Amino acid sequence: GEPFFAMKLVSGRPLDKVIGEASHLEDRLAIIPRLAAACDAIAYAHSQRIIHRDLKPANVLVGDFGETGVIDWGLAKDLAAPASPESAEDHRRDRDADAIAGETVAGSIMGTPAYMPPEQALGDAVDERADVYALGALLYHVLAGAPPYDGKSVDEILAKVVAEPPPPLASRVDGVPPDLVTIVAKAMAHAPVDRYPTARELSDDLKKFQTGQLVASHRYSLGELLRRWLRRHRAAVGVGSIALLVVATVGVLAIRRVVAAEHRAQDERERALHSRSDAEDLMSFMLGELSDKLKPLGRLDLLDGVASKAIAYYGRREDDLSDEERAHRAAAHRSIGDVLADRGKTDDALAEYRAAAAIDDAITARAPSRGEWAREATISHLRISDALVRLGHTDAAIDEIKRVLAIRERAAAAAPGDLQTQRDLLAVYARLSDVLLRSKGDTAGALAEGRAELALAETITRKQPGTLDSRLDLVRAHGRIASALLSAGDTAAAADEAREELRQVEAGLALEPGNADLLFDQAVAQRSLGKALAEQGDSGGALEAFRKDLAIREQLVAKDPSNVDWQMERAIVHQDVGDALEARGDWSGAEAEFRQYRDLLLPLVALDPHDTRKRRSLAAAYDRIGTMALTRGDYAAAIPELRQEESIAAELLEHDPDNGADLFALASSHQKLGDTLMRQGDLPTALAEFRALLSLAERLASKDPKFGRRPIAIAHDRIGETLRLMGKLDDALVEQRQSLAIREEMAAANPSNMHRQQDLASGHRAIGTVLLDGHHVAEGRAELEQAREILERMLATDPNNNEWKSSLAEVKAQLSSAN
Repeated sequence: GEPFFAMKLVSGRPLDKVIGEASHLEDRLAIIPRLAAACDAIAYAHSQRIIHRDLKPANVLVGDFGETGVIDWGLAKDLAAPASPESAEDHRRDRDADAIAGETVAGSIMGTPAYMPPEQALGDAVDERADVYALGALLYHVLAGAPPYDGKSVDEILAKVVAEPPPPLASRVDGVPPDLVTIVAKAMAHAPVDRYPTARELSDDLKKFQTGQLVASHRYSLGELLRRWLRRHRAAVGVGSIALLVVATVGVLAIRRVVAAEHRAQDERERALHSRSDAEDLMSFMLGELSDKLKPLGRLDLLDGVASKAIAYYGRREDDLSDEERAHRAAAHRSIGDVLADRGKTDDALAEYRAAAAIDDAITARAPSRGEWAREATISHLRISDALVRLGHTDAAIDEIKRVLAIRERAAAAAPGDLQTQRDLLAVYARLSDVLLRSKGDTAGALAEGRAELALAETITRKQPGTLDSRLDLVRAHGRIASALLSAGDTAAAADEAREELRQVEAGLALEPGNADLLFDQAVAQRSLGKALAEQGDSGGALEAFRKDLAIREQLVAKDPSNVDWQMERAIVHQDVGDALEARGDWSGAEAEFRQYRDLLLPLVALDPHDTRKRRSLAAAYDRIGTMALTRGDYAAAIPELRQEESIAAELLEHDPDNGADLFALASSHQKLGDTLMRQGDLPTALAEFRALLSLAERLASKDPKFGRRPIAIAHDRIGETLRLMGKLDDALVEQRQSLAIREEMAAANPSNMHRQQDLASGHRAIGTVLLDGHHVAEGRAELEQAREILERMLATDPNNNEWKSSLAEVKAQLSSAN
């Protein structure tokens, strides 16, 4: 009933015992072929992007008939796999005297100290060159008969590894061939860039030594070259010594020039290869790992130049790029896209994401078995969907996500036991649910994807119970369902989901108290609960939930004050608290929260003025402050705040003219500012704001159909009302009739929609008011009668609606005055 795995038996003696039995250098030199075979084994692993990370004599077994095996791959790492945090067992553990004898030291420093490269001893990231160093240390051990470093403790050995090269071989043993001394020196170079790139190049040099060829890493003097030639051509020398004398006397200068030229050419080739490799490694790091680190700091803009140079570099080498290099080029396009997206240049960002996806798709088509490249391709397509959402092309964005979903569903079905593949699928369900909800308004579709996400998360949890990752999967799936239910208007069910989300968070915190990801999700759950309670009219409960949310955000910011994303989320919660206080009638408290919201955002915007999300939030903060000033009737205080909001919205739209959300935001700013100016009596300025509103509303209807034509109707209505107050009744009537025509069309398309009926009643009332002002009493009364009939039909469906009652009373009062 217990799972087991039967492994091949590898027989043989550890290399250190074989070395110990060879008391003379000549005997140990006979071991070189065995070490070369181990180099071949590691070279194959390197070709598959696998590194061993714990090479030592005990892990190389030599059989009775010369067969060689490399064992104990427990610390091996797949360099092609996505980076992930080290597990708890990877942290440094107690180390004792056994480690000095060659036992592996597990932890943030992994490997065996005497054979470990300096970067591994420091706990830094390593690549193939770490194994090359260890193989060089094994060769050193073979030649010297002892490890390259010794000491009384692990820490003493590690200190020597980091501080200095090992003692020269000549100080340990006489007669080591210079070729082998050079190979050891190159393999064990302190700087990784100075070593062989992989075990293959080291193996090639060892084989050249064994067959008497020139070793690439060694610089031969003229005398050495002649001696080697003499040894290999003894018979010819015996017959033609005179010819040799001629060569020695006449050709020595020519030989010297040839050798020197070859050395220079080889040096230049190696420097070029090293420089290119280092440059590509640096670009890969900056566009990958560094990009991930800069994002929460709000400084993706720092990568703009690097990514542009990377694309230019790979463009110059288009014809000789490997697939790995093409993947780096795709990553550079994605990075530029991210920078452009942060700056609000969504069209340009979309072009970069599509360039990345085209490269990724081509690589994946050539090597469909390389899962990491297929994963990169799906990331590029998800970036495309993000850009399409920002541009208002929701259906196209959903198509992109569904394309990724199909790919990841096939991958998950093909590898049901691969939990990372299953989690990749989880992420796509989450993305599709978010877009369906927030951009499409499809609550049913969003809820279905959220439930699919939850079902898969529960399956993963059954396979991997009691782990933090599985707990996080459940938390986020419940959060997605809570959001969909809230948008669907099922506030009770949404509150229940948020409470379940909180229970799952608490279970996760029991596994790892203080975990930042869980604390973040806990804050999100409190916000969801607060919003559900607010919709239910429980402003007290909502306020309590939002304040808990804020307390967690403060805790997160204290953990990492440099994390701009966390600072941003903390600022937004002040808006939620302010909304809850406003709902409770605490206007001064609400305004204080909104001002705190603004004050926390200002330095974040100053840090990166191109970040559109932060600037949109700042515009919202000015809007809230201005609205509170309007609530207390202080128009003079409201107008500067609303002007600030309008200014930010205009700048955002200037940078991204096709962004539907920014169009709508600027239109709303013009409407609110126009309403305020009209109340203040500044009718000409209000009229200018409403005409700007009309222009934007028409653009909005053509760019993003989901907003419909209602904003156009509102703009005509506002212009008409302002013209009426200015006494321009004929012009006002034209505007109001245009508004009514749109409202009639909308109401006819959806007769059961009470909001449309209310708009229709308002349109008839507005025309009636203009006609009465112009003394067209009969026509004015007819329009008001139509408004009254519509409102009475509406009240028949909901007799307790106070807003409709108030509107009907006002219409009746106008009719009475007209009599």
